[in-house]
Amino acid sequence: MAKAKVAKDIGRNQRVKLKRKINLAARKGKLKKHQRDQISKIQEKKTATSRKKFREVQDDYEHERAYKHEQDGKISDEEDDERMDIDIKKHAAILVDSDEEQEDPLPLDMLDDDIDWENSAFFSKKRKGLSKELDDEEDDKVRRFKTDLADDEQEMLPIKLSDGRVVKRVTKIKIEEEDEPEDIKPEIVKQEDDYSRLSAPQLLIKRKDLLEESRQDIARMCIAITADPEHNVTKFRKLYDLATGQGIHTLIREATQKLALASMSKAFIEAAPGYQIRSLTETEKKQTMTKDTKVLQRFEESLLLYYLKYLKLLEKYSRIFLTRGRKFDDTTFSHKLGMISVKSMAQLLNKLSHFNYSTNIVSYLARLATSTYHPVVLEACAGLSQLFKDDI
Repeated sequence: MAKAKVAKDIGRNQRVKLKRKINLAARKGKLKKHQRDQISKIQEKKTATSRKKFREVQDDYEHERAYKHEQDGKISDEEDDERMDIDIKKHAAILVDSDEEQEDPLPLDMLDDDIDWENSAFFSKKRKGLSKELDDEEDDKVRRFKTDLADDEQEMLPIKLSDGRVVKRVTKIKIEEEDEPEDIKPEIVKQEDDYSRLSAPQLLIKRKDLLEESRQDIARMCIAITADPEHNVTKFRKLYDLATGQGIHTLIREATQKLALASMSKAFIEAAPGYQIRSLTETEKKQTMTKDTKVLQRFEESLLLYYLKYLKLLEKYSRIFLTRGRKFDDTTFSHKLGMISVKSMAQLLNKLSHFNYSTNIVSYLARLATSTYHPVVLEACAGLSQLFKDDI
């Protein structure tokens, strides 16, 4: 019995910590739209269960009260209120315990994005005060009285029951989502064209046409970035989406991902300036700037943002080679993406050794040099040795 109670307390504490982490991620805008929708569905499900139980308690009370009216005559208002308080207190503990037992733990994949940011070699965000912010999460909640309405509730006209009581009614307000900024607005997923009715030769021809179209798009974006990096830096976002497989038909997804991943390293080598970009101080941000200076500043910030995301993506794809005791199959798609990532990282280190995050690349390639997979060790060591040769 004691062991069961301890296990229940541990599960409850884990759920509380998980809720705090998800709430913190939601406040900082790190949750995607499908994650926010899933949280809303879980909350609606829990709320509906609690309301149903409360209505059952209220119905039981109404039946008991009507029965007392028939047996003993009309009871006084004071006795009525007193009996109702006793019933509510008696059932409150039951409702709370039941909610905690039936509470569905939130999915763990909501906490982790596609990339493990905190364990990344390129993670530089300070964690100072993070634990304190998690502990104070509950203190930030707005206290409400029972008569107060929530932000998504609207009071309706009350109704009068046959026994003379007036019941307050509340309805939910449907809140329309505001337009999100362009840089974080989720893309609409287009439905793929169905080519299942095509014969095998027709399917091969269609795949060839789609792949050629995708190659042309990637080539045009890379040429535009190389020709005018300052005004075409946003094309890195489209290349990044292609490298992650977003918005690509399944017929050409793997080939397009590999091509986009390799092309991005070449585009960054051409677009990166010959100096290291530094963040502006608060004083510098408040100073008046010319139009050209503002354009340059926006370009540097955007370029550094996309470069960091690209490095994290390379790390994600190549991390499979750090697994000890794993057997590698060079015919799998994940293996091919991983090898492209290792080669791209070595190229970036040699061509952009002056640029930001070069020390992080050196550190990660040194880790890859300890891999149990020999081809990866050769690529990592070749990149590091070339850096030392160029430095001499």
